[in-house]
Amino acid sequence: MPLILETERLLLKQASTKFAALTQEFHLRNREHLDGWGPDYGEDFFTLEGQYRRLRTVMQATRAAHRLELWLFKKEEKVVIGKVNFFDIRRAALQSCVLGYQMAAEETNKGYITEALAEAIRHMFEVQKLHRIEANIMPGNARSLRVVEKLGFQPEGIRKKYLKINGVWEDHIPMVLINDGV
Repeated sequence: MPLILETERLLLKQASTKFAALTQEFHLRNREHLDGWGPDYGEDFFTLEGQYRRLRTVMQATRAAHRLELWLFKKEEKVVIGKVNFFDIRRAALQSCVLGYQMAAEETNKGYITEALAEAIRHMFEVQKLHRIEANIMPGNARSLRVVEKLGFQPEGIRKKYLKINGVWEDHIPMVLINDGV
């Protein structure tokens, strides 16, 4: 059964191919808003078939315990307003993952992403028993840095030319949250 996490105002639903039309609509609606903060996806990404293929890949990675992608919905609504993505989940001695997230333009500055991340991180620490979550954020992304700082993430230096964004290798700040309970 797919995972659903609940907060005061949101439902966080595990990625499924049944969301292909909803995720396509989210990405089309927020294409300009999210441009410049992530990889160049290519035109196929914005098609229904592209979203279906991507979600099928995400579901396979989730079954293999390497990823958990959660789509955000306001309670009682059927429109995607954001995404929380835990990927590169590593077990054994490391017990860590990388965090990514996106929020719809019209829903920014309302506390939704902080609320969603708090619950999703709780799940990853308490249920999945991870020790470390890392979010790599471009230095110029002040909003995103504020979000993770509110949740207790700490910077660990700078990663020079770490990720290619819009054809340019960009520096990133690794922001890290440690679970001392495991």
